[in-house]
Amino acid sequence: MIYSLSFTKEQFIALKSLLYKNFTSYKGTHEIELRFGKLNDTKFISNVNPDKFRLLRDKIKNDTEITNTVYTQDTVYSKKNVRKIVSSSHTTYEKKDKTKFDISVVSGFESSAKIKDQTAIRFGHAIEQTIEQKEYDSIHKQESTRVRDRTTFHFTDFQLDFTLVNSDNKVEYEIEAELSPHFTKILLKEGDKAFIKFVN
Repeated sequence: MIYSLSFTKEQFIALKSLLYKNFTSYKGTHEIELRFGKLNDTKFISNVNPDKFRLLRDKIKNDTEITNTVYTQDTVYSKKNVRKIVSSSHTTYEKKDKTKFDISVVSGFESSAKIKDQTAIRFGHAIEQTIEQKEYDSIHKQESTRVRDRTTFHFTDFQLDFTLVNSDNKVEYEIEAELSPHFTKILLKEGDKAFIKFVN
């Protein structure tokens, strides 16, 4: 792997609490992800340096453990915790209920790609469910728009997304890792045993 991480005891406990948060009142699919970026004061910024984005993407695309590579383009319209995703072939509506935890200083954060300024990681755990268009339309909040151009590298237990995002006439570069549905189920079912595998 490109990155190796080590956690303080407090970070370890907080991360474990996030992963095993009680979502029993929600129906939908569990999604666990790690988003790379930095903190500006207390605000997490997922936009990474474009040169380092390309460097890491180009390095990973030659990894022999990749099982599939997928390229997608879509536009995401968001209001509160719901969103409409429009691609060339279809439109979907989703709702996400999520919690997050930011690690601002990661000791032992090393990169064989010589990327030194990725100073924060946001861990997220969400419940994602498909909704009807009428539920999306019923929410009267300001709508944001993000145009995405994404390359996804699939591995056995996770996927890596490299996304160019155009929003408010600004281009941002986002990198995130998402656990596969299969490994997420194992992680949530087996508890401590699978959690140790996840953080090592």
